[in-house]
Amino acid sequence: MSAQAWALRVLDSSLAGAASGRLKDDKSRLQESVQAGGKRAPTYRLVASAGPDHGKEFVIEVVVDGEVLASGRGMSKRAAEEEAARGALEKLGL
Repeated sequence: MSAQAWALRVLDSSLAGAASGRLKDDKSRLQESVQAGGKRAPTYRLVASAGPDHGKEFVIEVVVDGEVLASGRGMSKRAAEEEAARGALEKLGL
């Protein structure tokens, strides 16, 4: 793939995200949506981690007002939190 084709693909996805209002990451969107509804900010808790130090997989749950909304897996805690937030947004229809 040429540099021009790559740049156009990246810009195209960025513009599509901007058009759909998805400039913020899922954790930020979830926090803003939940707090706008009068609830406390989501918390993320580590449920499990497995694998060697250089290749751990993390499982994280996102909790809002004592209710587990979703869980996520990832090779970093941040990635697992993002996946959990994405699942919570889907569950809430956002």
